[in-house]
Amino acid sequence: AGDAMRLLVQRVSRASAEVNGASQARIGYGLVLTLGLARGDTPKAAEQLAAKVLGVNLFPELMDPDALWRTNVIDNGGEILVLLQQTLCMAFSGASPSLESALPLMEATPIFDAFVAKLRDGYQEEMVVPVVPGASPASSRIELVCDGSSIFELCGPSPAVTATAKAKAQKGAGLVVGDDEPLKAEVG
Repeated sequence: AGDAMRLLVQRVSRASAEVNGASQARIGYGLVLTLGLARGDTPKAAEQLAAKVLGVNLFPELMDPDALWRTNVIDNGGEILVLLQQTLCMAFSGASPSLESALPLMEATPIFDAFVAKLRDGYQEEMVVPVVPGASPASSRIELVCDGSSIFELCGPSPAVTATAKAKAQKGAGLVVGDDEPLKAEVG
C-alpha cells in the first residue's frame, strides 16, 4: 500500500454521500468507486484505470443471474458514484497511519477530475456522479447498500514501475510503452 493509486470498486443497490452535513450525491443500482491517489500518480494513469473499470465484468449475465461476472456497469445501465479517499494510500510505519505517501488533496483533485472525465467520456456524463471531497476525511459520510459481497480492488501502475518500464523501452529491452497504450506492468 501507499506506492500506487488504489481503487475500491463496490457493486451497490444504492448509495449516497454527504460532505460537511450536506447531501452531495445519490445513486441507485451501480458502482461506488473509491479512489486513492499516491505521490507520483498522473492524470494519464488515472484515465487508464477509469477505462479499465468501465470494461470490467462485475455483474451477472442480464438474462441469467446465475452466470456471474459476465457484464459490466455500462451493459447494466448502472450509475457510478466516485469518491476521492486519500486514506487508501496511507502507510503504517507503526501503530498510526501516515498520509506521507498519499498525494495532498490540492494535487490529487486535478487527477481525480481526469479520472471522472474519462469515466464520463466512456459512458454517459449523467451516469457518473463525483463527490467533491471535504477538507478532512471526517467531514464525509457515505451510505451504501452492497449488491452481494462484491468488493474489488484495482491498482494503477506504480510510478516506480512506470519509470522503469519507460527507461527499459527507451533502451530497447523489450518492453514497449507508447503514449497511447496502457502500461503492461501492474502492481497489486
